[in-house]
Amino acid sequence: MTPSVIIALLSFLVSAASFFFSFYEWLIRPKVQIQWIYTVNFGEKSQYNVCLMITNMSSRAANITDLRLRTVYSDSKSSYYPVRLTSNMNEDKISYSDCIPLNIPARNAKTFIIAFPNLSEDDMELPETTLTLKMNRRTITKTFKNVKQLKQNNFIAALEHRQK
Repeated sequence: MTPSVIIALLSFLVSAASFFFSFYEWLIRPKVQIQWIYTVNFGEKSQYNVCLMITNMSSRAANITDLRLRTVYSDSKSSYYPVRLTSNMNEDKISYSDCIPLNIPARNAKTFIIAFPNLSEDDMELPETTLTLKMNRRTITKTFKNVKQLKQNNFIAALEHRQK
């Protein structure tokens, strides 16, 4: 074997390894985790404010275009517009939920607070929660058991960094 053949063979092996590594990174699916849920009651209706942490270790950005929260009693889509979450008696401190579409850059993690309105009062107990999201033309369904539900003072503390 001549040196030029060895160099050509080595360059082929390096480019093949690079191709397979890039393809593997492109196929990595984002991970979704529910951090906490806070329930707001409006008479006969209620709303869940859900904190999601989405980790995208893929080499391409992830786009979420649809979110559904399913409980034992109902199925609710996320709000398509920002919803007012809290206002600590001071108009300078107002927090709003995030709304879809949600964008997560490549090799990054983001936390979002999403509002799921118009749930019935029967949904107050959450033994099992299923989250369905459409991300990059794929539908991902994940079931969570015994999700942490925040009390009002913890919810306000969690939103402090989001307030404008």
